[in-house]
Amino acid sequence: MIKATHFIVDLETMGNGPRAAIASIGVAVVREGLLTDSTYIPVSLESSVQHGGELDASTVLWWLGQGEEARAAVRAGATPLRDALSYLTDFVRSHSPMPNATYIWGNGSSFDCVILRSAYQAAGLEAPWPFWNDRDLRTLLHLYPAARALPFEGIKHHALDDARHEAKQLVAALELHADHLRDATKMVTPVGYILAPTEPTPAMVAAAEEAHMPFGDMHIALQCALHAALPQEQTA
Repeated sequence: MIKATHFIVDLETMGNGPRAAIASIGVAVVREGLLTDSTYIPVSLESSVQHGGELDASTVLWWLGQGEEARAAVRAGATPLRDALSYLTDFVRSHSPMPNATYIWGNGSSFDCVILRSAYQAAGLEAPWPFWNDRDLRTLLHLYPAARALPFEGIKHHALDDARHEAKQLVAALELHADHLRDATKMVTPVGYILAPTEPTPAMVAAAEEAHMPFGDMHIALQCALHAALPQEQTA
């Protein structure tokens, strides 16, 4: 997966729901494990609202407490929403002309990708990637927390600087994941998980069958199968 083309999107919005009004869009491109390009699109907040974008009082108040540089970037938005999204589509397709090979990462499963897709729909445009290629950076960084510790460069809460920082975090996490796959004997198990064979062993099958039986509890059966996969020193 590290060799694929990834787009890390960061939105600055005036709301936190799926139809939040967009103030700016930052995008960073990662290809072959390298940050290769990026773009910044200031969006007219008025245009976002005209297309159904929603404002949230708590978010607006939060923005008033941020640094002047970040607030100035939000105030500078002048591109009508539809034009901004059309530009984003052209940018994505210029780097990845095949939608099925286009992965879009947002920082949270319910924020950037969801809001962006809602905006495309409201503007009467088609998003340049399929919904099943949405990816969640927050979950990946939870599994590989070392990637989260990279130092931040630039202005926090500026869409472009945030996107570039998140792109570096993505590369670091994917590299850690690739290292684990290359040498499973040295794999560090993510918190809350155990390592199991790629194919069930006879012991796992027997444990699952014994626990499940007709009309049994499949959840218990799977737990028993995974327990059988653990090294003996861990099960003692």
